[in-house]
Amino acid sequence: MNAKSEDGLLTKRILTEFMDEFQARNPNLYVFSAHLHMDEETPHLHIDFVPYITGSKRGLDTRVSLKSALAAEGFTGGTRGATELNQWIASEKQELATVMERYGVEWLQKGIHEKHLSVLEFEKKERAKEVAKLDSQKQEISSVVLQLGEAVSVKKQELQNVTIEKELAEEATQKANEERTIAQQEKEVLLADNQDLRMENSRIESRKDRLRMENHDLKQKQLQLQTDNEELEQRHEDLQYTNSELQDVNDRLSADNHTLEQGNNALQSDN
Repeated sequence: MNAKSEDGLLTKRILTEFMDEFQARNPNLYVFSAHLHMDEETPHLHIDFVPYITGSKRGLDTRVSLKSALAAEGFTGGTRGATELNQWIASEKQELATVMERYGVEWLQKGIHEKHLSVLEFEKKERAKEVAKLDSQKQEISSVVLQLGEAVSVKKQELQNVTIEKELAEEATQKANEERTIAQQEKEVLLADNQDLRMENSRIESRKDRLRMENHDLKQKQLQLQTDNEELEQRHEDLQYTNSELQDVNDRLSADNHTLEQGNNALQSDN
């Protein structure tokens, strides 16, 4: 089947829908990689996942375990051929068949009816199939274990990075708290200074009011003094004028007195 043919494109839609429902269907299988290959003759899907469980009573709360992960999803071991993994694989095949049915595709299962073999030959063939299947499962499990090992290494590194980031975040948080405390202290100091400035401003305003009143009184006094000064200047001018007149009178009296003295001296000489 060509990947670019109509059947190939139909297969792509079926596999895509199967993958889209895989994680929800398997909550204990963490999918970290899924690739749909359309560059080969037959379209096929690779799904890489990490089986894990939480709430473990031994060791870490979360740990990797395929058996426990499948058991948590309801697949419990039975006979040798019906292990948890076999049950899960059969279930996934059925889910794939269900998706195929939605697109009108029937899953033709070959090799399950052997009418021409004896019972012994049939059983031997079935055992051979089972051994081959177990070998294949073993290889798959080995691959899964290897992938899990790599995934665990990646998770450990991610955990280490998260731990470092957490420590850096805690340091940043502590620094931010210290800066916030310092800022709060500075704010309280500024508020106290602001309160003092408001009180000082209130005292200055009161003093300004008093100075305005005093200035008003001084202006009134200045006006009164100007009026008094004008009156005094006018009086001074009047006194100067009166003094000038009195000076003239005094000069005339002095002249008259001098004339009288001369007359008196003349009379005394005649006697």
